[in-house]
Amino acid sequence: MSLTVAGRKVPFMKLKSTPYGQYLIFPMTTDGLVYSVHPTGNPHLHNKYERLAELDLEALKQTTAEDFGTLFGYPNHNGDVQVLPIPNMLGTGMLDGMDIPSVFSKVFEARVLYRMRARRLPEFFQAKPGNYVIIDARSDNRVIMQFKGNPLGPLNLDLTNGPSNAKMRNLFSINLGILKALENIPEGQFKDLEPDEFTISQWGAVIQTVLRQIQIVRWNKGGKERSLGSLADASGNDEQVSRS
Repeated sequence: MSLTVAGRKVPFMKLKSTPYGQYLIFPMTTDGLVYSVHPTGNPHLHNKYERLAELDLEALKQTTAEDFGTLFGYPNHNGDVQVLPIPNMLGTGMLDGMDIPSVFSKVFEARVLYRMRARRLPEFFQAKPGNYVIIDARSDNRVIMQFKGNPLGPLNLDLTNGPSNAKMRNLFSINLGILKALENIPEGQFKDLEPDEFTISQWGAVIQTVLRQIQIVRWNKGGKERSLGSLADASGNDEQVSRS
């Protein structure tokens, strides 16, 4: 999987298969980050210095439906949240080779962003079944996602501490280990990939066009909808407030 930056393909992940196992390599890191799966033993994440995470397969076999259910839950407040519909097939494979504006456009493919009270989420998901990301300003360290047909509510995962359930921490140990490793990449590592001013200007124009197309819709009790204008208008208002 790669992204296109300033006309250059930047590899993000590479899959290597050998008779001894499969390896998911992250070439953008400088410490040799690799996720390894072998015919025997536990899958593990490591770099050239140490083992960072390991998926305990024996513990995984003991996982129950009750354990799995602890991953799901609604926000525990009634403030506003924003709900973004996401494409059914959205994943790293779909985004392979895209540049940043194309990724942005694909993520916002539905061109709508719903805003509602958190307590309205169950009613909303019943009225509009689909795949969604819930953006909760009060939970900026969490990923909250609803999947079409899931009766348990949204996946609600703490990206800092992991799941509270020990068996679920084991299940997500590799995922969280990868996120932590990628967060530690030095900021200056990609200086040679910085796009020129012309490319940045082009990106800005494309992204601004998408922002103007995305409509913010207030979703109220009973499915009543009210347009709040475009995301570009909202972004402009926020910028004016920050300057005043």
